Parts: sequence; C-alpha cells; structure tokens
Amino acid sequence: MAADSRGNAPGTTLQTDILIGHLISVRVMTLWSSEAHRRYQ
Repeated sequence: MAADSRGNAPGTTLQTDILIGHLISVRVMTLWSSEAHRRYQ
C-alpha cells in the first residue's frame, strides 16, 4: 500500500476517521451506560 506525503494511504483517511469515531462512540456509550447502570441500580 503506497503512502502519500502525510503517511496515509490515499483514499483511506476518511474511512479511518469514521472507524475511529465509531470505536470512540461505542467506547463512550459503553462506559456511560455501565456507569449509569451502577449509579441507578
């Protein structure tokens, strides 16, 4: 896979950003829901 001057493979930067954003969202929602579950149990 050829990398451009920024070190990213052409055309994959947007996909990577979406994937990272999705993973962060899942992590935050998991932590938040588990915290809320503990708090209101």
